[in-house]
Amino acid sequence: MPKETFDQRDSLRASLGVAWLIARAKKPHNIGEEQIKAAATRVTEIMYGKEQAAKLGTVPLSANTVSKRLDVLAQNIKEQLIISIKKNRQFAIQLDETTDVGSDPQLMVYVRYRDECRVGEEMLFCSPLETTTHVDLHWTDCIAVSTDGAPAMVGINRGFVTLVKRENPRIITTHCMIHRQALVVNALDPDLEQLMKDVTKIINLIKAQPLTTRLFRQLCDEANSEYSTLLLYCETRWLSRGNALERLWILRTEVDIFLTDKKHCLATHFQDTMWLSRFAYLVDIFGHLNEINISLQGPNHNIILINQKICAFKAKLELWRMRAVEGKIASFSCLAKYLEYNELSFGLVKDVVLQHLDKLKKRFEQYFPEDAMLKESVG
Repeated sequence: MPKETFDQRDSLRASLGVAWLIARAKKPHNIGEEQIKAAATRVTEIMYGKEQAAKLGTVPLSANTVSKRLDVLAQNIKEQLIISIKKNRQFAIQLDETTDVGSDPQLMVYVRYRDECRVGEEMLFCSPLETTTHVDLHWTDCIAVSTDGAPAMVGINRGFVTLVKRENPRIITTHCMIHRQALVVNALDPDLEQLMKDVTKIINLIKAQPLTTRLFRQLCDEANSEYSTLLLYCETRWLSRGNALERLWILRTEVDIFLTDKKHCLATHFQDTMWLSRFAYLVDIFGHLNEINISLQGPNHNIILINQKICAFKAKLELWRMRAVEGKIASFSCLAKYLEYNELSFGLVKDVVLQHLDKLKKRFEQYFPEDAMLKESVG
């Protein structure tokens, strides 16, 4: 084989290898040419000389090249996945609509299949909704479909599930249990809903302008705070509410100082013990809700295991309510510490807590009725 051909094949392999590393690190494609190649050339020149370093110039790593290499790698991985699925015939899929950084809708599809001695779980594809994606699999081999329950997915006339059942009437369809859990927590009582709006206004006020963000960060740095920024709340991000509440609670003193210095009307909330008590409860309960949501995610989960976790959480809600009736709130650590530090009585927010726990329990029963869960487990 001619030396030129050998060098070209080495360059191609190197280009593919670097593209793979860039993709795994989730870095912009242009770092291949601008940083990685430049750094590798400099190191090689220092250690082995200019002649060896010059060989690295044959490795194509422009942003367009890296993008093309990743398309090739993705297609190869997809082909291998489809071969594995077809080899074992039966498979199940889970799909959901999401948005990318440009707010363009994307359809994400995950597949679960039997792969020799294990159950394989992989992303099948992610494509813009405006395009048609062809996957060489047969609906007759699909045994189950899980969706987010949206009308576009389960509509009786043109919904995705309806169209799939025309191809395979025996297919099992389910509403994603993680998505159901996220829907359960959306409804709040009017008082707590208003508090959440106040929290969102406070966060947006500080995060909306770069100047206020920098000034707040400077204040936190001078105070040696645990964090220096707040987290934005996004309703469509399941863990966002709990994370935003927790971060604001941790930085409530700094936020109070910042708003008071600006003489903003929202600063009065941080001198209101009722408001702060309810705020502390929301931090606690959404921390628990985030924990259960995270525990439902990840590989190797099945409907039986998820059912057990949901049932356990429903039992926790009942236990928390029984203890709250007796004035025992150790499970709500932020609320308990706040009340104790300020020598306040739990009676200040007892009715609000009990009412919300009752509502949560009812909504869990609505979205996860015991009989339906047993049928899903058996199915």
